[in-house]
Amino acid sequence: MSGGSFPGNTRVLRGTYRLAWRPYTQMEGPGGEFRCLTVFVTPNPAQAQPLHDG
Repeated sequence: MSGGSFPGNTRVLRGTYRLAWRPYTQMEGPGGEFRCLTVFVTPNPAQAQPLHDG
């Protein structure tokens, strides 16, 4: 069961994606560094899957 109001991810990713964590914010104290990871995926129009209501 997933939270939120978005439908579950039903996409299959193929290929290679370069991932790089980036600094997001710094809080005081140990373990205060927060980083983010954003993955940009360009769909292949020839294999597009229709969106469906959740």
